[in-house]
Amino acid sequence: MIKALLTIAKTLEPAGVRWAVTASAGLALQGVDVSPADLDINTDKRGAYEIAMLFKERVVTPVGYRRSPRYRSHFGELEIEGVKVEIMGNLRVFGGGRWSPARSPANRKIARIDVEGVSIPVVPITLLKRTGYLRERIDKGKGPAKKVKERRG
Repeated sequence: MIKALLTIAKTLEPAGVRWAVTASAGLALQGVDVSPADLDINTDKRGAYEIAMLFKERVVTPVGYRRSPRYRSHFGELEIEGVKVEIMGNLRVFGGGRWSPARSPANRKIARIDVEGVSIPVVPITLLKRTGYLRERIDKGKGPAKKVKERRG
């Protein structure tokens, strides 16, 4: 997964795409004991389509506006270095009887983690807690209830 992440970073950063790793991969990068099955990339609408264009030979599901009862975003899937990569542009989440505002690195705080000398943008643990992502993972038995801590140092 690290090889895929580095490939993504080395392509997106020079292109000026606003992006951040989120969900379980973002938690793992911040020291949480989880085993991500894929890489989830949060971006804005323009970024979602630009990422798909930059990795056009690796597109599994073309980016398009998708809706479900729980999520809305400009969503697509790639396969990079054998890893499933989900792109979510302007992600909106339904909770508490309403839709969240569009979420992207343009309108949320992003942290940076060094991975093999490459700076990787990630959605901070504190923000994932506030948005309910961690609570959902714990409720579904997929999260590390008592192990969720921010890495210090």
